[in-house]
Formats: sequence, C-alpha cells, structure tokens
Amino acid sequence: MNLDKVNWDPELLQRGRSRPLYDGKIHHALEAVLGKANLREPDVFPEFIEKFSKWLNGTDDMSVKGLTGFERRDIIRGVTHSLDDLHVRFGSQIVVLPNEYKYHVRIKSNTRVENYLNWKKGDVAIISVPFSHTGMLPDNWNEIIAHAQKNEVPIHIDAAWFGICKGIHLRLEPEIIKSISFSLSKPLGLGSYQIGVRYSREREEGPVSVVNDFNYGTPLLAHVGMELMSIFPINYFHQKYGKAYELVINQFGLTPSPAIHIALEKNELGGWNQIGVRGFLRLLVDGEFK
Repeated sequence: MNLDKVNWDPELLQRGRSRPLYDGKIHHALEAVLGKANLREPDVFPEFIEKFSKWLNGTDDMSVKGLTGFERRDIIRGVTHSLDDLHVRFGSQIVVLPNEYKYHVRIKSNTRVENYLNWKKGDVAIISVPFSHTGMLPDNWNEIIAHAQKNEVPIHIDAAWFGICKGIHLRLEPEIIKSISFSLSKPLGLGSYQIGVRYSREREEGPVSVVNDFNYGTPLLAHVGMELMSIFPINYFHQKYGKAYELVINQFGLTPSPAIHIALEKNELGGWNQIGVRGFLRLLVDGEFK
C-alpha cells in the first residue's frame, strides 16, 4: 500500500449513492471464464431489444402488430419478472381469468380469478396471450377487450407462449392494453437462461423500470439470447417437430393446439384438458423421450 499516491480529496467520496466494491482480479477471472465479449455492458441491452423486436416477426406463422405504440422497452428476466412487477405494484387489484397461468395463485393464494364480465373499474387484468391453458387466443378475446375498455380495466399481456403457438396473430392497437411481455424461455427452451423484453406504452413505475434505469440486467444472458436468435428463427420448434406433432395428434385422437408442446382433449364439462406431448415429439425426432 503506497500512501504517497493516494489523493485524499473528499470530493471523491461517494455521497448519495455508494457503489459496491469492485476488484479487477475477479473481473479478469470472469473474462477468462465467459470471454471478453460477454462482459460488454450496458450497450448490449439496447442491441438485444432491437434484435429481439425484429426476431418476433421473423415468420408468417405468427405475428404481433402495433408494438410501435409501446415506446418504453425494458429488459426482463423472463416474463415472470414482469408478472412479479405487476403483483408488487397492484396487489389485490390484480384479476386473472379462470384456467390462467397458475403462477398467480401460487405466489398469492388469494389472487382473484374472475370471469371477465365481473371485472370493474379499479381492477388490473393480467392475461396470457396465447392463453396458457390452450395455446389459443383467450375465449371471447374481442369481448374481453370491449369490456375492459368500457370499464377502464387496464390489461397487461403475458406473451410467454408467443413463438411456440403457430397461427397466432396479435394486434395491440386497443389503448386499454398497457404492456406486453415476451421472452426466449418458451420459444427456444431457455427457461434456465431467462431474458426477454417488456413493451409498455409509457414508463411503468415498478421494479422492472428501476432495474433497467440502473442497467441491472445480465449482459451474458443478452449475448446468449442474441447468438441463439441469430441461429434459430422464432418458429424453429414448429419447423422441427411439426410433422411429429401431427403423428402424435392422430395416434391418440387428440385435438391440436397452436402450441407445439401440448394437445387438447375435451373434458366432461365441455372445456379443455391440456395434454403434454413433448416426450413423444422428442422420441420421434431426436430418439429420446425426455
């Protein structure tokens, strides 16, 4: 320790916002493990968002129109990150449809599960589109939008299944839709490397915005995502497993879903049971049931 080289200027003290300790040796070791390019930050996040936005509409099999109206774009650690954000911000105001993604009631058992006709002003709706029970557009989608507009119920869309659902074409023009979140978890099977984008009409006051304001994302995940998007189109699973999916559907007399990993079967109440078919797709194409 050479005290002669220390500049004891009090102006160099960090007032207002202290920063955690940084050590050059640790980051050199990280560079050796990950590669120097994968440590680039924070400019990698805008680059990821730009590439992701183009990748979303990379096929005629599915599309999303109207994203230009969502000017705020935030990196998210998978769609679950944006769902957590909504639950933190709106609490008991949150309302979801019957058969919605079970995560909502797993994290908060009293999450309100309501028919859309019961939604009222003051509620905040989270809807998976494609719907996470069927892979289709939610039943009565146009009527849901109309009811939400009439009753001033803002809608936030969980689009985690977009990319694995062939034939889904989303239009986001209704102003009542306030945000929509996508990720690479389902379209590329990257659930352990979660990264995606939340598109909002304006800045949402919550954890996701704060994380992005301070660039608290993970550059490595952005690099992983960009590299894989450059190799695999958004409809990759349908390209690879589409024919096998038809064989499985016909073999078991199931009803096809737009989602490549599930099929549907009518239940005694007239609704749908969700049937997973991933194992048979892997067995037919890759030779392993996994």
